[in-house]
Amino acid sequence: MDVKEAVENAEQNEDVKKLMNNTILCSCFSIQKNNLFIEWTLHYYNEKKKTITDVFVDSHGAFVGEETPAMGTETRLNIADVIPVEEAIELVKKKINNVIEVLVTLHKKEKILWTINFITAGLEVYSFDIDALSKEIIVERRESLISKQVT
Repeated sequence: MDVKEAVENAEQNEDVKKLMNNTILCSCFSIQKNNLFIEWTLHYYNEKKKTITDVFVDSHGAFVGEETPAMGTETRLNIADVIPVEEAIELVKKKINNVIEVLVTLHKKEKILWTINFITAGLEVYSFDIDALSKEIIVERRESLISKQVT
């Protein structure tokens, strides 16, 4: 499921529509399973209450999860022109071998970014921040989960 499809599906749900009266979409998260993104967690920020509410989306629909305190101020995430997550992954996946897990987050800092984390069989994490509009690789990191070395 594409992130845009996940947001569209969620925003047709009556509980999510009510939630959207006081919140803004601020980030989206998924884990790749069998080369597909089948479930998404969408995060909606309530500026007045300074909280984040999770919305879980899969092929069966959407449901509103827990509301938790926000860790900071969030800004509206406009997903209209973002590249598909698969396209972002293609930009960097040749740099990594033996991938066992792929985690992705779409969020906004100064720019709208795809943060892609590849976990390898050797327990290393390769993280990439990719501009979700221009496809530019902004940050590239490698960290060992065993020795805590960061490069």
